[in-house]
Amino acid sequence: MDQLPNALSFLRELGLKDPEFHFADIWAGRGEFSKLELPQRLGLCRFMAHIFAAYRFSVLVQTFDPSTATDIRNRGEWPKSFGPVKFSDHGDLALIFALLRVRLYLNSLEGGMRRPA
Repeated sequence: MDQLPNALSFLRELGLKDPEFHFADIWAGRGEFSKLELPQRLGLCRFMAHIFAAYRFSVLVQTFDPSTATDIRNRGEWPKSFGPVKFSDHGDLALIFALLRVRLYLNSLEGGMRRPA
């Protein structure tokens, strides 16, 4: 966490406002990352790899393509929305499943995220 403010300052110096770190976008130079040359984008990937290795963060990988989302929507009765999250929006549905995976992972750790009795 000590390095985060400097990292965010560096990203702002590169012309990025508050990017989300979707590595497919970084690699392809899409969205905010279209402003950066490939060596800069690869530097971001190296930096993040260093952070994950140094702090031994777990990496959860999820793919959620449109056909998967359609299959899930067709499996049952889903509400139209959950607060600001819309089940009909591919990105929102992918976020819901990513958060569920994170929760399952955290609960699987020794001690997990158990709620106090």
